[in-house]
Amino acid sequence: MTEIADTGNEVSEWLDGHGLPQYKPAFAQNAITWKLVSELTDQDLRELGVSALGHRKQLLRAIKVLRQDVLGASSGIGPEAFVPQVRGERRQITVLTCDLVNSVSLSARFDPEDLAEIIADYQSCCEGVVRQYEGYVARFTGDGLKAYFGYPQASEYDPERAVRAGLAIVSAAKCLELPSSLVLSTRVGVATGDVVVGDVIGVGEAQERTVAGETPNLAARLQQLGEPDCVVIADTTKRLIGRLFEYGDLGRNALKGFAEPVQAWCVLTEGNASHFEAVRTELSLTPLMGRNEELALLRNHWLQAKAGAGQTILLTGEAGVGKSRLITALRRMLAVDSFGSMHHHCSPYHQNSALYPVIKQIEHDAQFSCGETPEARLDKLEKLLAEAGFDTSYAVPLFASLLSIPTKSSYLPLSFSPRQQKRLILNALETRLTKLTEQAPLLVTFEDVHWVDPSTREFLDRLMKRALELPILLVITCRPEFKPTWESYVRVTTRVLDRLPRRESEQIVKALDPTSSLPPKTLDQILEYSDGLPLFLEELTKAALEARHEEDQRRDIPTTAPVSNIRVPRTLHDSLLARLDRLGAQKQVAQVGAVIGRSFTFKLLSALLPQDKVGLEQALQGLIKANLIIEDGKPPEASYTFTHALLQEAAVACLLHADRRTIHRRIAQTLEKRFPETAEAEPELLALHYAGAGLAEPASRCWQTAAEKALARSANVEAANHFVRALSVLDGLPPRQARDERELELQTRLGATLTTIKGFAAPEVAAAYERARVLSQGSQAPGQRFSVMRGLWVYDLVRADWQAAGDLAKEMLALALSQHDVGYELESHRALGMTLLWCGKFGPAREHLEDGRRLYDPEQHRIHAVRYGNDPGVACMVHEAFALWVLGYSDRALATSRGAVTLARHLGHPFSLVQALVYSTFIHQCSGEVHVIRKLAEEARSLAVEHGFPFWRAEASMMVGWAMAMQDEGKEGLVVLREGMADFLETGARMDRPRWLATLADAYRINEQPLEGLKAVGEALKIVDETKECFFQARLCQLKGELLLTQGGLENTIPAETLFREALEIARNQRAKSWELAAATSLARLWRTQSKWREARDLLAPVYDWFTEGFDTVALKEARELLDNLR
Repeated sequence: MTEIADTGNEVSEWLDGHGLPQYKPAFAQNAITWKLVSELTDQDLRELGVSALGHRKQLLRAIKVLRQDVLGASSGIGPEAFVPQVRGERRQITVLTCDLVNSVSLSARFDPEDLAEIIADYQSCCEGVVRQYEGYVARFTGDGLKAYFGYPQASEYDPERAVRAGLAIVSAAKCLELPSSLVLSTRVGVATGDVVVGDVIGVGEAQERTVAGETPNLAARLQQLGEPDCVVIADTTKRLIGRLFEYGDLGRNALKGFAEPVQAWCVLTEGNASHFEAVRTELSLTPLMGRNEELALLRNHWLQAKAGAGQTILLTGEAGVGKSRLITALRRMLAVDSFGSMHHHCSPYHQNSALYPVIKQIEHDAQFSCGETPEARLDKLEKLLAEAGFDTSYAVPLFASLLSIPTKSSYLPLSFSPRQQKRLILNALETRLTKLTEQAPLLVTFEDVHWVDPSTREFLDRLMKRALELPILLVITCRPEFKPTWESYVRVTTRVLDRLPRRESEQIVKALDPTSSLPPKTLDQILEYSDGLPLFLEELTKAALEARHEEDQRRDIPTTAPVSNIRVPRTLHDSLLARLDRLGAQKQVAQVGAVIGRSFTFKLLSALLPQDKVGLEQALQGLIKANLIIEDGKPPEASYTFTHALLQEAAVACLLHADRRTIHRRIAQTLEKRFPETAEAEPELLALHYAGAGLAEPASRCWQTAAEKALARSANVEAANHFVRALSVLDGLPPRQARDERELELQTRLGATLTTIKGFAAPEVAAAYERARVLSQGSQAPGQRFSVMRGLWVYDLVRADWQAAGDLAKEMLALALSQHDVGYELESHRALGMTLLWCGKFGPAREHLEDGRRLYDPEQHRIHAVRYGNDPGVACMVHEAFALWVLGYSDRALATSRGAVTLARHLGHPFSLVQALVYSTFIHQCSGEVHVIRKLAEEARSLAVEHGFPFWRAEASMMVGWAMAMQDEGKEGLVVLREGMADFLETGARMDRPRWLATLADAYRINEQPLEGLKAVGEALKIVDETKECFFQARLCQLKGELLLTQGGLENTIPAETLFREALEIARNQRAKSWELAAATSLARLWRTQSKWREARDLLAPVYDWFTEGFDTVALKEARELLDNLR
């Protein structure tokens, strides 16, 4: 591994990172330097005073990791550079093992010297085959060998190469020229999986690289499972290669060393499917997205070709962009036509096998099958050529020679030179195509011509010219590295396929996940990592769905949580790693850059790799030339971005965990010491690297800092995510008071943040505060205890548990007074006031809310909005305004409400502003000012949507709906109101339901739907009985009476009067003058219709005369008008 620079007070930071700072003095007093730490033993730790066994165990594990890091001198920055020793890599590899069948019996038949030669010939043959398929012979084992595909150089189709090598070994072993006409049989086992490839061990013939993981053992066990001349593969390998081969099902088998039975397959023969078809079926194909122009182009050229003007289209694009998928769509589109088709697939293993794709296509047309005799194949070939109209006496020998089929004695042997024979075969192939076009227009495809063999390329050259006179559409696909020579040919069109835009990418994911089971965060990861490549989109989505399914099975219940970070799917691993392996020494630079992130700067990279600036620039240019990174600017101001997120992931994935931790630690330390402005601006970046280094304490600290910065910008969702990550790394710290106090602080901060984005009563809020409650029992810190009590109070309040909420509010006030803390006292009065308000105790509620407002200082207490989620001054004022209105002081209520909105706008705190706007609509609603409400509610709703406040979004929507219903938009308004109610209940809130049901009932009343209104009021009164939420009790009784009166009849008049009386009694007991006025007005109006004028006037007049303000409100105007009519 390349040198990476080091920084700073290592010992102190190391102890801090492992949550054991108490030992720093002992280490310092004993002159324990950073270089000595890796040499410490258990006895040394005892002498340093580390007496706790758990702490010694923790430090010894950390020292073990350090011993794997080799610290050295830097050639560029002095003694702080280091070299993490390369002990190996994490890889996905395919392991092949093979050995002779009955080798013991051979030892009885042959002299040891002769047997040694036989085994040597056999192993040499196997080695040659392995190398032919780009495998790596790891070790010769007695009478066999073990080989790796995917290490040390990955290639695009390593599992397929291993299987082909296995089949070739079986065939080649039988063709060896051995004494006594001996024919060897062999067994082959193949398995694919993740391993750690380590150092070279052993000497001489016993030398091999260590490979840790179950894959080599699985391959060996599968080999033993097979019959002679059988290639047995693991299920993982089969899934990766799909229908490229035909298989026999060996079932699930108990293998030594494996806890569960293992599914095994016997490879019978090569299949006819292309790479694209091998892993897909017609049913599994996703819809073709973003290719309408290309499909139209193909369709247009097909129409021209049908008319006799042959056409050629060259589709070029990077791997996975959808070339084969487009051809499949074309074939589907042409299904309505009568046409013939011939499909050819070039192979990376047969780039020097003459006319390989043509041969495979003819074998497919002739319907050759596995295990057929040469005679059977010749019969099928004769039939194929006869049906095409050939003179079989001439054509069969030519085609038979092409297909390596021995001919019968009835055919004269070919007597041409190789050159003449090749020319005749090419002519015959052209003739075959010509004869087929006489039956129907022909679609001819050649896929993956970047792997074309020279003879097939020659045939393509001839075919393009010949097709000009025939009804043929020739479609060729290739990757960008292929350089065609056909652009100048007549009727040859080249089309480059670009990556898909986001919209079409989302549609592909949706097709694979029609129920939208993947959460938005996972969807965003898939779209980011796939970068618009359809293949990557499909494989990443499938991998995410599989991970989701496995997670649900473990939990026994479905989950909506995001799956863990996107990992490189096995199906893509080899092709990505192959690009990295081709870099040579530059790969290490790519890996360090990848650990930094998808993007990185030259300055940071050069600080980490200081040994040779010129060499570093050259390495980066090599990565650019390999199309792994894109450069923006020039060094030293340059920045670089990986061309694909999965390339970055693959580069990191093959690093050992210890190496990753070391690089992450150096990055974090370098950022803090050399780039403090970046560390300050992006603490979450620092946290990621500390977490990657396994240093929990600084990671948690940095994530908390990032959360606080996010809250200051009202980025509440980001803040919650940072708090969650800060909590997640605490498991790396040992249980102790400091750790618990950190978690307590984080849980309370998380709970407060979640209230803004999930709603006050969301289960996530409860979980955070319940955990905080447990932790707070052992805490002596008043601030933490107060934060926990406040959070639990909010939760209990919104869940309508008034007793619990009231008790907590009293505890808060007692603690505040004992600590002489004005901020705590302010929050406590706010809590008591709100609790009393919903219990219908309006007088005491007003007193506490006024006390809170008087204690509030905007400059001193604005930090509460960040700490607890909303501003206490605004909260006191909006609830005080509500209390004032109910108590009969409507002018003061309106002024206080306007003051709350003004304050919230001044503070610039979105959550508090939305709260103030919503509560302002309540005051205007009570005052009957419908024309003002909609504008305020729509502003509140817009802000709630923008900032992600579901609770306030629901309440604002309900007020918009009510205002619409009051202003001749009854039908639409009721829909909006009911939708808002459903959203409100989804937040988990139980408080305020009676008030919102009263609002709904009022809208029904105005829109002449009394039965629906009565249903809503009945539900609300039932809730009042259950929860004792008495805030709106008087209003509900009065409203129910009004709804009954709209139905007419004596049977409704009597219960309505009873309800008005009940409302009066409740309001008087609550000193709720506004509710009392409303009830008195309704009852007086009823009595007037019954000619009880005196009783009506005597009831209403004293209530009206009590009021000293608010005479412009609708309620007092209606009461005044009614009194005038009663004179």
